[in-house]
Amino acid sequence: MMVGGEGRMFRPGLSVALVILLAVSGLIVTVPQEARAGSGTITIAPGETKYVSLGAAVGGDLLLWSLSIDTWSTILQKWLQSPDGAHIAIEDTDGEPVGTNDEGEWKLGFAIDSSGWWDATVTYSTYKTHPYSYVTSPVYQSYTNSDSVDIKIYAYSSPAATSMWVSIDGLSYQQASVTGGVWTATMALGDDGWYSVRTQQRVSWGSCLVYYSNNTNAILKDTVLPESRIITPSNDSWVSSPVDLEWQCSDDQTGLSYDVKVDVLGWWYIPLTGYTGHTMELNLDDGPHVVQVRVTDLAGNVVVKSVSFSVDSGAPQVSITSPGVNAKLSKSDMTVTWTGTDSLSGIDHYEVQIGYGQWVNVGTATSYQFTNLDDAWHSVKVKAVDKSGNTATSTVGFGIYTSVWSTNGPYQGIPLFALIGGIVAIAALSLLLWHRKGKSSPQEPVSEDAPKVA
Repeated sequence: MMVGGEGRMFRPGLSVALVILLAVSGLIVTVPQEARAGSGTITIAPGETKYVSLGAAVGGDLLLWSLSIDTWSTILQKWLQSPDGAHIAIEDTDGEPVGTNDEGEWKLGFAIDSSGWWDATVTYSTYKTHPYSYVTSPVYQSYTNSDSVDIKIYAYSSPAATSMWVSIDGLSYQQASVTGGVWTATMALGDDGWYSVRTQQRVSWGSCLVYYSNNTNAILKDTVLPESRIITPSNDSWVSSPVDLEWQCSDDQTGLSYDVKVDVLGWWYIPLTGYTGHTMELNLDDGPHVVQVRVTDLAGNVVVKSVSFSVDSGAPQVSITSPGVNAKLSKSDMTVTWTGTDSLSGIDHYEVQIGYGQWVNVGTATSYQFTNLDDAWHSVKVKAVDKSGNTATSTVGFGIYTSVWSTNGPYQGIPLFALIGGIVAIAALSLLLWHRKGKSSPQEPVSEDAPKVA
């Protein structure tokens, strides 16, 4: 028979006994209270009503009593009275278990109608206790990846529980064993999903056996491994320090926790429970390294991903060999050449730039030709990029002079000098001729009338 809320049961024995259980929702976690017992005898005369107090009860109390009635009267009434005054009839000496959430004083009532002929003597024993049970393992809403679960229960009742029974989802109960006041049992689990761990105390009251049950902890079985991958750095790559380590992970059922391990060092816990991904910086020395990321879900499923890479934090070396510094070129096409080295990761590629133009990736070539350059002063840059992304740049300035009149041009100014020389020669010759012409001109005849000089 059910007592109180769901899962509370009562089985009467041979003696006259009734059980009242004040139910509480959820787990019973109230601190055990001191048991209260009472006994006595009352006489009820025809026309009288008398009560036996069971005391003030609070949620979770278990009230027990046994009655021995001596009377010839056939009209004796007996009932259980709740704190709000409601009467719950007791049909016979076997009694009927009743459950309620009402707190306050509970009473047993007895009455004989005034039409009766005989008195009634009632001998009673009452007992109030507060059974207490708490599943210490697994904890509430815990997780497991095992096919079974170890259950530990702390229980208290007075009178003491004669046995403890455990069930998964209430399907079947298995008796637990007790050692040092702790009840233990191992229960099998089926497929992945949520399960309810239920406990049941069996308490003896005289020849009456009380089943005191309540739904307890929930547990999730999850055997699916979380998903995880390392995004950067890529495997067998070269990187510079600090290294950006980035990973992503997910799990359909539970939360996640993360640990990172670098080379032979210990695991480093990353307090980011619940995140789906993370990026962190690692300051590492130059050379090869192995980094592992361990992802663990709340059920204990573990996935470890690792990546091997090498660190090169030093810049490469690059030097332009041609054109020379401040070179003066007489052609509009210019070929730049250079040399470059990197001691660790090696050169990945070179890039070249003229003036403020775009950088041009030339791969691992060590020369590049620029064409149709304007006559002007230019600068050329060569950038070396190693496999870790480190860079170094070399810059040289030079001039382009393609005009035939330029002293830096292809004829080194000879046409200009020749032109100037020709102009000077022509001017000098013209002056000479003019001067000679002046000397050879005839003189004017002297007039006879002109005065003579003595």
